[in-house]
Amino acid sequence: MSTVVCVLLLLTSASLALGENVTCEKNVYPPPQKTGVETFTVDLDLPPEQRWAHVVKPKTMQIRRLLDKFKSSLEQYGRDMKLVVDWVENNMGRLDERLPQPFAGEIAGIANATGMSLADTVLYNIFYELSTFCTSIVAEDSKGELYHARNMDFEFGEGYDIKNRTWFLSENLRPLLVNINYMRGGNLVFRAAHYAGYVGVVTGMKPKGFSVSENSRTGDGGGGVVGFLQWLLDMRNGTFTGFLTRTVLETAETYSEALTMLRSSPLLAPIYYILGGRTSGEGCVISCTLVPGQCNLVYSGSRAV
Repeated sequence: MSTVVCVLLLLTSASLALGENVTCEKNVYPPPQKTGVETFTVDLDLPPEQRWAHVVKPKTMQIRRLLDKFKSSLEQYGRDMKLVVDWVENNMGRLDERLPQPFAGEIAGIANATGMSLADTVLYNIFYELSTFCTSIVAEDSKGELYHARNMDFEFGEGYDIKNRTWFLSENLRPLLVNINYMRGGNLVFRAAHYAGYVGVVTGMKPKGFSVSENSRTGDGGGGVVGFLQWLLDMRNGTFTGFLTRTVLETAETYSEALTMLRSSPLLAPIYYILGGRTSGEGCVISCTLVPGQCNLVYSGSRAV
């Protein structure tokens, strides 16, 4: 008990230390042009292997740096985790054959365009299942206008740089942030905020339809790591969260259609989906566990359900 109390006190002290001299800035939005996020087009009429080359080639170095940091962070947890990283390097590429299309083809195309191994590219694309982060909101003002926003609270491994007041993972993800316009037949299908090289979607918007974002859910029996391992051992069928989000954005046309798809699809990781619509009251939080079929509405409109 004394050890637990000691750890809690240390964590509390660290939290207070990190919170010193924190100030809120004003007039920082919109950001200066030099820090703006690039926008690219992904043509869904192209073969999957050809869709992402123009996006990932200029950012190959940053993707490699992120993966190297991620793997080195894992290895800090000891010999067993080092064995996991070695297994990934030797075997993860084979998993591309088990992933659904068009995602498998797109991942193979990204590996080819960047010169990265297929194993590393697959690892990059299941990263969210292994370490879910992020928080977002949907809100409505007094005039019935809807707002959907999210932050970038990713973190893993090496943690917080006290000197520079930055987070390791966020700083390595920031240069990879891009906006993607998905096109088909010359028409815009949906827009999404992406990390270059990741073919799933964590935040997207369907024009005149709906918006959707993924949010961290923890404490669910080992979370996405357990779900992924069960899938790996053929003990579980399910969908990777980012793949489902993108599929919903590609195929659903309305808020109600998106809600039905998000609630009815078995997943490999627990998650909170936040969904926003076009009209007053169209906003909800969907809580999904690793138990198949257990995606429940937590909030809908302005009410708890």
